[in-house]
Amino acid sequence: MVVDRIGREITNGCFIAYGHLLDRSAGIRLGRVESVNEKKNKGNGYSDGTTLTVLGINQDWGGSAKKDHLLEKRSTLLFPDRTIVLDTLPAPILELFEKDCLGLGKNHKWVKHQQYYKKCTVCGRDTSRW
Repeated sequence: MVVDRIGREITNGCFIAYGHLLDRSAGIRLGRVESVNEKKNKGNGYSDGTTLTVLGINQDWGGSAKKDHLLEKRSTLLFPDRTIVLDTLPAPILELFEKDCLGLGKNHKWVKHQQYYKKCTVCGRDTSRW
């Protein structure tokens, strides 16, 4: 069983808060755990080898000028005990995860489609139908 800083179990699909590097300082990011990989590697003396694969949300720069958005890549966290499992997330953040392409942890991959529209190569959705 993998637990967070306060002893809550970390499971697939749960929401967590975790630290990340933000330029030359520290930031806090919210994310959804995609997978828990217990002792996949031997560890390095600081970690026992357990990792988390997380789909996070970028909320760092720009304030209201830049909208929050899902990150293009998943993050691998080496220290699950340095996270906090969250009971709930604010409604706008939950909406970002609900709009997640096919609900599989994949972001939409948009390519130019017709003159003014874009089409997703993952799910086939195009913006002309919105």
